[in-house]
Amino acid sequence: MKTLLFIASIAVLFTACTKDDSYDNCKDNDEVSISALMAGLAPNSRTTDDGTNANWVTNDSIGLFCTQSNPVANNLKYTYSGSSWSTVTPIFWKDYTTLHQFYAYAPYAGGNTLTAVKIPVLNTQTGTINPTHNVLYSNNQRAGINRPANNGSVPLTFKHVLALIQLNIKIDGTVPANTTLTSVTINGQAGEGLTTSATGATFSLSDSTYTANGATNNLITVQPSSAPTLSTSTATTLNILVFPIATTTPTLTINCTFPNSTTGSASISLGSNLTFTRSTKYIYTVTLSRNAIVITNVTINPWLPGGSSTINPIL
Repeated sequence: MKTLLFIASIAVLFTACTKDDSYDNCKDNDEVSISALMAGLAPNSRTTDDGTNANWVTNDSIGLFCTQSNPVANNLKYTYSGSSWSTVTPIFWKDYTTLHQFYAYAPYAGGNTLTAVKIPVLNTQTGTINPTHNVLYSNNQRAGINRPANNGSVPLTFKHVLALIQLNIKIDGTVPANTTLTSVTINGQAGEGLTTSATGATFSLSDSTYTANGATNNLITVQPSSAPTLSTSTATTLNILVFPIATTTPTLTINCTFPNSTTGSASISLGSNLTFTRSTKYIYTVTLSRNAIVITNVTINPWLPGGSSTINPIL
């Protein structure tokens, strides 16, 4: 009977210890757990990100990297349940003293590496933020299981990889009522990578740098899924994700259809030698006129503050 009890005790010990044998301390609470926040963004649904509010929704997923964990996390997929994050292949703390460095991004995609997270094609958009295009990153979290600040869990804070241009478009009294917005284009200078036009552009989590890989160009076309009717009182808002670049002097062109089915087009500069910075939103208040385009109050709000203008295009 003693022999049977001894064998049963050994069996319980080995079933409780699911980590690699090289791990010295086999305990119940040494699995790495994460939480994920969004920097500078008020809670809302990420899938309906309006350019100001964002949060995680059920089934969102991130990719995690950590070379110190046991085993090493190499683009390890974590999925959000609506209240917590989990993975089918858990990782564990190496020990109770090693400082672990965590890198992460969203949305998850197979094949991404620490130095090359793929940026999607952005040269055609609808004016509504597509969550599959809205790449997020976290690269500043260092944690350890015995560190009081996080009690062994890893609070990842995410920021935006891309920049955002937000156009708030109205008409004045010179434009006929029931005029609709058909499309908008933003055209940067020749050779500038204002947008991605093919696969290949990447972002490095390790040093926050971009690689164009021949996948960028200077023209973004925005065509709403349903042409909105422009108003003198309520702005039509278009959110446009752009590839961060050092300097550009982009031109905004707005195309409209009047009630008699004729069309109008107006162009105006968004500014000179602009720097579009990641995680930053650039707000333009746009008033369309049959006489002029006016841009006023160029502001930048979180994401991170970036700039604001008021413009008045002539149709």
